Amino acid sequence: MSAMPVMSTMPTLYTKSQLKKMNSDPTLGINWIKNIETIKENEEAKIYATGNCSLSGRFYIALPATTQLTPSLRTKYNLF
Repeated sequence: MSAMPVMSTMPTLYTKSQLKKMNSDPTLGINWIKNIETIKENEEAKIYATGNCSLSGRFYIALPATTQLTPSLRTKYNLF
């Protein structure tokens, strides 16, 4: 029996331009990443799944990579 590969639990880092490009791609769904406007141009961000969704799918929130997820942030953005 072979061992299963270990999956990283760390979110991928994205630039603001990457987030904007992903958010405007019709194959991924338009405007599914929220909070992009708060990310600075030279700053990396992570995206997190929220409990919010529409008929088009789940919404995600972009937060600066250095942000510590606190219980209040999890509540504010309805994060899983």
